[in-house]
Amino acid sequence: MNTTYKQQLYNSFLDCKSLKINDFNMLNYNNASLSKIILNYNACLGGDTFRFENINKNLSFNFKVKGGVNSTTVNSLVHAYISNRNANFGSVVGYRIALEGEVVLPFNNNKWSIFLEFAKVQEASKETENPSGKVKYTYDSFEIPLSIRHYMYLNENSKISLHLGHAIDVLTNLDLEYETINGSLSSSSPSGSWFFGGGFHYKKISAEARLNVKPVFERNSASYSSNYTNLSFTLGYTIL
Repeated sequence: MNTTYKQQLYNSFLDCKSLKINDFNMLNYNNASLSKIILNYNACLGGDTFRFENINKNLSFNFKVKGGVNSTTVNSLVHAYISNRNANFGSVVGYRIALEGEVVLPFNNNKWSIFLEFAKVQEASKETENPSGKVKYTYDSFEIPLSIRHYMYLNENSKISLHLGHAIDVLTNLDLEYETINGSLSSSSPSGSWFFGGGFHYKKISAEARLNVKPVFERNSASYSSNYTNLSFTLGYTIL
């Protein structure tokens, strides 16, 4: 890589004693790094400083593919009228795959964005015991999260993020199978949950963690309620 510009700048800025050789060795050939040392030079000489920037007022878009795992906890599943249908399942582990479309907003140095996901979520079936016998739980859904994300830049290639949003959970399969009841109890109604999370982004690769919380397990029936939480970990790749 050609680094002669560092020597040229060092020679040109020798009249500023507060700028050291290491300040020039650490330079990167980009607008932010070069602007910073020029502003420091002007400040060193006590001159007036004017900074002109081209501000992009257009929206930008990113598209990602993501995949990872879910750890879902379903505890205190309670039937309002029949106590022998109550159960605790603990954690159920499954997979998550998603497509994400992100709109980066053109202000505050592109630190804010809005994203929408289309995700396939599957938790493996799990069986437990209650006073009346065995109970099996199976949950399989299609999820549509909408969220706002805030970026904090570490350098030109790396950044961390925080996000907060709401997910519509369109159930494709939710079954409770009781050993003492013929058949199973199924649900196919949509439900929603709030979630928050954070991530690390390096160039086109991202790693994120997210926690969903909702108090109701089966929305199409007033008979059931449950403490439900979902923790997911995903890796993503920006394709556009």
